[in-house]
Formats: sequence, structure tokens, C-alpha cells
Amino acid sequence: MIKDMSKETLEVLLEYLYTGTYKNLPEDPEAVYAAAHAYMLTDLKAMIGSELGKTLTVENVSQRLTLSDLYDETNLKESCLEFIAEKSEEIVKSDAFKNIYNERPAVYYDVIARLSKKCNAK
Repeated sequence: MIKDMSKETLEVLLEYLYTGTYKNLPEDPEAVYAAAHAYMLTDLKAMIGSELGKTLTVENVSQRLTLSDLYDETNLKESCLEFIAEKSEEIVKSDAFKNIYNERPAVYYDVIARLSKKCNAK
């Protein structure tokens, strides 16, 4: 029995297992990303991670940066760091970003390093 997984997430996993792909980005792509990691479906995880990186917003980038660190996805992490560097004035004001400092200090350091690199490049 699979616990803690929505029907939609399970459908995407099964579709991927049978076809090697999925048709549409699910409503909760973060859940599929986590499930792909849990079940060691590295190609699916990379595909979803790529989609997550393409659909970053000020509202979701902090959560996705945390996910990328938690599940060791360097491509998604790089996308998030670049997005944060571009939109830092808006993002650093958000509560979600402030929580990164407490929850994942190493990721917070990565953000500071990226912002410093951006400032030094100017």
C-alpha cells in the first residue's frame, strides 16, 4: 500500500513507469518530485525538476530551493539561485525566504554567495 500520495501523483508515476514520460505537469508537481525521489525514479525526478525550474515565481522559489537541496537536485537549485539573484529585492522580503535561514542554513549561505557574486560582477 502506498501512503501519503495523491491519486494524481500515483497516476503520473504509473504513466512514467509504463511510458517513460508523462503528458502534463501535474497540479502538485512538488509532490511528484518528492515521490520520484522516494522511489528512485531519477529520470522522472530530473524531468519534473526541469519543469519546476521553468515555472519559478517569487511565491514558490523558496519552497523549490528547499526541495532542490533536500533532494540534491543541482539543476533545480541552480535555477532557483539564479532566479533569486534576479528578483532578490522582492524575494528576500517574503516569509518563505526568511524561513530558509532557520530550516536550511547551508542553502541560505548559497543564496548569499550568489547575491555577492552578482554584486561583484557589476
